[in-house]
Amino acid sequence: MSRTVSYAAALLFAGFASAASAQTMPSNEYEMDVLRSLNTAWRENLYPGYAFAQPEILGSADALQVRPHEVALRSGADYLIVVVCDDDCSDIDIRAYTEGGAEAAYDEAGARRRLGFASIMLSPLTSQTYRLDVDMFSCTNEPCYYAIGVFVADQGGAVPTSPPDAPDHSIPALQ
Repeated sequence: MSRTVSYAAALLFAGFASAASAQTMPSNEYEMDVLRSLNTAWRENLYPGYAFAQPEILGSADALQVRPHEVALRSGADYLIVVVCDDDCSDIDIRAYTEGGAEAAYDEAGARRRLGFASIMLSPLTSQTYRLDVDMFSCTNEPCYYAIGVFVADQGGAVPTSPPDAPDHSIPALQ
């Protein structure tokens, strides 16, 4: 069975400035695949004006499981938060909640469902820690692995109003 991440998901994250990404160490080949997808897209530079805001977050979940993660975001910055999963995942969702528990943003993948990624944009009014819930809605070979990228807009760059969709291509498996 192949566990690669769709190239479309990788391209979504592309163009995130030219600063080097902080390194997150994968513990297996599946984590390496999703991390590679995130980093490859960033290097492709298709969506300029963003840089990694913090190290990537890696995780795994079975179908219908929700995994919480915390990220500290500062006020006055524009963030793009993306979750990409491996080929065994056909539907992954992400939701962000404020420290007070209010839902701040969500993406239930919708038309991008078959591409294995979801994304949200946040522009916090106050600096705080957000809870990101990753919902592994569909996973055909459990567990499914995912990577979360938290990107911040360069204050001098153009800030998009919504993340783009991209055509579906596959990244070859690790060599």
